[in-house]
Amino acid sequence: MARTRKYGEDLTYGEWHRDALPEKYGRIGHRIDMADRDWTEYCHYCKTPLALIEEVRDVGQDLRDKGVAVTRNLAMMAQMPAFLMAWRNDRPPEVDEEIDRLNRRIRELESQWPITGFTIRNLRHRSSRLEPVTPDDWLEHLLIIHREHHAECSSANEWAVNGSRLIAVKDRHPLHDVTLFDVIRFAESC
Repeated sequence: MARTRKYGEDLTYGEWHRDALPEKYGRIGHRIDMADRDWTEYCHYCKTPLALIEEVRDVGQDLRDKGVAVTRNLAMMAQMPAFLMAWRNDRPPEVDEEIDRLNRRIRELESQWPITGFTIRNLRHRSSRLEPVTPDDWLEHLLIIHREHHAECSSANEWAVNGSRLIAVKDRHPLHDVTLFDVIRFAESC
């Protein structure tokens, strides 16, 4: 994390993701979920992630209700520790009310200026280039990622994946390539 923050937290992308996918893809858009990553502790020298942390402010709520399943699964996949960290302070109620009022105003301002484009880089490939994509291209990219997973996910069996349609979408998408693995995996539905 930078030593000092230049900008406040901007929730524009999170709100856009929540609204745009169901709006574009209807019922299936409600099954394309995202979780924000709160914090990742890492080594200053080699940048190796050391622990994942889900953060919440402790205001007396039942902390067992905080959704942590995605972070837990990520930690298990990465074989690293993960924690729920609830912080407290003694902020006066009138200060909390003012912060809440200002946050509502910030969300209002953010919503007046929608996302008009993205620049994407695949981080798994060090030499990959930055790709400009439209919001529709990014939505379709997310749909492809989810549908590829749904094709193998035993919990998603109610949402059968049409392999030939998925391959056709991948084939014309700027961020995807159809691989031999795709053709073999979806051969029976093509």
